Amino acid sequence: MSAQTLQQEISELVAALTHELNNPLTAIAGFSQLAAQLTDPARIQTMIQTIREESGKCQAILKRMEDTYVTHKVRPETIEIRSLLEQVGALHKQLLVRPNIQLRIEVDPSFDTLVADPILVKRAVDNLIDNAALALDAVEPAEITVNTRCQDGYGIISIVDNGTGIPEDDLTRVFEPTFTTHSAGLALGLGLPAVLFIMNAHNGQVELENRPDGGLKVELRFRLNTGRSV
Repeated sequence: MSAQTLQQEISELVAALTHELNNPLTAIAGFSQLAAQLTDPARIQTMIQTIREESGKCQAILKRMEDTYVTHKVRPETIEIRSLLEQVGALHKQLLVRPNIQLRIEVDPSFDTLVADPILVKRAVDNLIDNAALALDAVEPAEITVNTRCQDGYGIISIVDNGTGIPEDDLTRVFEPTFTTHSAGLALGLGLPAVLFIMNAHNGQVELENRPDGGLKVELRFRLNTGRSV
């Protein structure tokens, strides 16, 4: 990457981060000033709750930045795939933005273990489930399936939803740090760049495709039995 290209990407990232943080920080400043002028305890409590919510948005944005750009030393170990995915699934069933989303975990016995960093693999699957859930906002019934298989020397974890998919013109842009297909206020589009970073750290691949019957499929492809360290 040339110095000019790097500088451009940094400038775009800073501009996007400034834009995303400006709205909640403006709200925090405004409600703080308003709360200081109030005497009604109920209204003050309402202001405080709003400040907390806006602070949470700032924290979520910065967490995504950290997940994408702060170096994490890869610590591979043998992972029990079913156990890891069931842990992730159990957490998301409690935290999904819509409780009526059906989240299914389907593990192929032929791909039952993986040598990888469990923290990073969980992070990748977490991000993809979060993205899938956001794409299901107006879909009924809403479904996310996480499944596994072995194929052509790869262990593959797929996250499939029945949402709106991604416009074909945008499929080549989804790994850009500042690109997002979600509405304003849902933070930077850092989920997929973080996933790409994680898979590169494992000498793996990420593949996306729109499904013919609707929705998106994202595959995390881990090389098996290559003798290469991660």
